[in-house]
Order: sequence, then C-alpha cells, then structure tokens
Amino acid sequence: MNTSMLKIGFIGDIQGALASGLKSRSNVEPFSGSLQGLDSVILDGQSAASGPSSSVQTLKPILESGKALVLAHPSKLQLDAVRAVTGSTPGTPAAFIAYTKASGAAGYRCVLGPEGSVSSRVIVAEVRGASPSTTSDITPPLEESIVQTLQQSATDRSFVGDTNLIPPIGATWGYSSFQSPLSWTAGGPTLPTLNGRADDATARSNVQSPSGGALTEFYVYYVNGQTPAYYIVILKQTGSFTCGQNQLAQNENSRGWFQYDVLLTANNVADAQGRPFTSGVMLLGHAPATFPGPQVPVQLQVPMTLKANTSDGTGPVQFCATVNDLTSLPDWGVSDSSDVANLSTSWDFHEITAWDPTQDLPIPIDQYWTWWAKMYGAYDKVVQIPNLSCAPSNLSYEAVTAWRFDSSLVTKDPSSLVVTFKGGWRHDLAFMHNDAGCLGAAGTGKHHDLFLTSASWPWTCTLDLVQVVSQVVSQA
Repeated sequence: MNTSMLKIGFIGDIQGALASGLKSRSNVEPFSGSLQGLDSVILDGQSAASGPSSSVQTLKPILESGKALVLAHPSKLQLDAVRAVTGSTPGTPAAFIAYTKASGAAGYRCVLGPEGSVSSRVIVAEVRGASPSTTSDITPPLEESIVQTLQQSATDRSFVGDTNLIPPIGATWGYSSFQSPLSWTAGGPTLPTLNGRADDATARSNVQSPSGGALTEFYVYYVNGQTPAYYIVILKQTGSFTCGQNQLAQNENSRGWFQYDVLLTANNVADAQGRPFTSGVMLLGHAPATFPGPQVPVQLQVPMTLKANTSDGTGPVQFCATVNDLTSLPDWGVSDSSDVANLSTSWDFHEITAWDPTQDLPIPIDQYWTWWAKMYGAYDKVVQIPNLSCAPSNLSYEAVTAWRFDSSLVTKDPSSLVVTFKGGWRHDLAFMHNDAGCLGAAGTGKHHDLFLTSASWPWTCTLDLVQVVSQVVSQA
C-alpha cells in the first residue's frame, strides 16, 4: 500500500470501472461504516443507486465528520439524502459532486464536476455558405478529477464567502456554494463535410485546451426582524475563462482559437417540482448593468431587518448586504440580457475590439460581409485580436442576483421551502484565416473561413431555505 496516497472508502462495486480506475491513484477499500483512517468516502451512484448505502443514516455521519464525500453519477435518491443533511444539492447532469464540511463556520463546501456539450460550425465566405452545427458531449475525466478534488479538500476546508454579505452575530442565515472546474478541447479547424480534414496552415491537426473555473455562492437570510418574516437569497457568480495556455495560430493570416464571448445563461428559480412560482417571489435586484470596459462596476445593495444580537440581548438589527466590486475587462464589455419580468437574470461578457458579437454578426450569412470588412484589414490580413481574447489571458467575471421568497411558500411537517435554481455557462471561441492561411481542404480553392465552437455547461442547485439557514452561525 502506498501510504502517500489518499485512503478512500468505496460504496458500490469494488471491482467496477470507477473503483478500478481509482486504484492507480489512491488506496481504495470497501467502506465498512467506520471512518477511522479514511481520508474520504466515494459513493458510486451507478453501482449503488439505492438501498441503505444511499440513506440519510449512512451519509449523515460522513458529511458531519469533516471527511470528504463524493457522489459519482449520483442518483436522485442520493441527492435527496444529502440535501436532508446539508440543505442543498447541485443536481444533474453531473459527473461527480464532492462535499466537505467547512471549517470555521457551519455549512459545506462543494465541488461540482458538470457534464456539458460542444457545438461547432464553419462559415465559408466565398461560397456564401455555413455548415450545420455539430454537437458532442463533454465528460470530465472522472477518476482524475475526483482525486484532484479530494487532494485539494484535504488541505483546504476554509470558508470562502464574501465578508460584506455576512450579517451581524446572532442572525439566522445560511451559506451554500459549489465550485466547478470547466475544461474542454478545441482541435485544429477542420471541415466536417470532408471527414474532419485539417484546413489551416498554422494549426493543422494540433489541439488547444480552453478552460475555466466557476464559483457559485448562495447567501440565504431569514429576515425575521419584522412582520411578516421572509427569506432573501443572494446568488453571487464569479469565475474566469481562458482560451488556453497556448494558441494554435496568432499571425496575420490565421488567428485562433480566441475567445469572444462568455455567457452566464439564464438564472431561473422554480419550486420543488421544477415549476415557475406563480406568486410569493420577487426579484430584488441584479448587477452588473450593461457597461463597456475597461472597468465594469458590480454594485448591489440589499437592505433587510434581521433579528440578531444587540446590547440588550436580541432584537431587530438593520443590515445591508453589499457588493461593490470592479471587474477588469479591457477591450471587452458586458451586456445585461436579464428577463426581469420572469425573475430571470443573465449576462453576456463579450469582446468589443475588434469584433463585438452583440453588434457584428457573421450569422446569418447575409450579414457576413459587414463582419468581414471589420475583421480583414489592409492587404487582406486578419486584424489583431485583443489580448484578453487570446492565450494565455484569463477573463474574469462577476455577477449577483437577489430574490425574495415569502414565508407563505413554506410547507409544514416538516417545515421546508425548497427552491430549484438553474443556470449555466457558455464559452465561445473563434478561429479565422484568409486565403494564405487556408490549406484548401474543400478542394475548391482557398477561402476566408470562420470557424466557431462553443462549450456549454448547465447547472441546477436545489436549496431548502429552511434547512440552509440552520447550517451557519454568523461570525461577523
């Protein structure tokens, strides 16, 4: 046994594919029910989808021990059992979800390994044509991702929240979050109609590795310093994306892959059955507003009256949850695409120089020529793309949303207010070349081609607001 490896208790088929894949990276043994000597426990949702091993009685001691619990391809039964303890569960589609009890404050840190998809298409200018979109799945390397997550959680269990959103001592509130590593592969530009034949003289058949990381935080407040009481949830979304550490082509004839768009797709709220709320919910505010770089303000204030500690004991205390940040977006900007009437928020962080995808659209094809005029400069050379769009730059984003949920939505026996939050990320990349950069793979001469590819990852997180506010004791 390698004593430097993590020691993992495994629930499920110990001879199955997941356990076998983990054995080369860690010391794996069947979970006996005892946590002594273990660093973590992994529950394989495919080989142990139901039964006592998926019950609250089995999972609660693991979660409360401070050991990491990983759910690989979790079943609904397992997610429900975890939510009964933690108050929250990121949902499927997910390759894995890892929980660790945070130190310093009650509550749990969570890492979500999301599954996603890649969509690609090609526009060939000279023949005024665009290929149909092709789609493929993104599945993170399961065993490698799990071990990396467990190694990090073994050394870092700190509370990661924003101190400006933590209420006074004695307030009833809660915190839930999940981190999401996001990565995919973008190959050299090809023509899908010709069996994927390489079409760029610089990139050829090489590959590029775009990636990102996202932190999704929920601050839940029980606003009980006035009558009637209600709940407020602030969703804070931060993260970064890069088109890769290296770029396949960056010369006057070929450029790409470069990032030109990062979208936070619609943040929606629904009830326990996934249905939109018909009453009792209000969108209190969101940020940022539509704003050009280089500095984008992210500002939101949410005042509330909480029952908290006072000099005389306990009583109403005024508190204003505040976000007052700046996001650096040189040559980029942000467009607020929220649907306020439907309680939904979304944003498009996008390039402005040289190509603003919210204004200059290469699709539909009849708009291509306006776009062409801006992207091919003197002597037909591809224009320079902003640094933030190119490797190895990291584009950082931040957005916040606040909702109010009336106490009339709380169900009894047991007391519960289950809310399903949904959202997603999309990372858009482009590759373009002129005739000199084209290999002419189509066999009809060389072309000015625009290759587009994007990766998207949806997420779902279900919170029982009543349960979540029992998890955290304010340390302000």
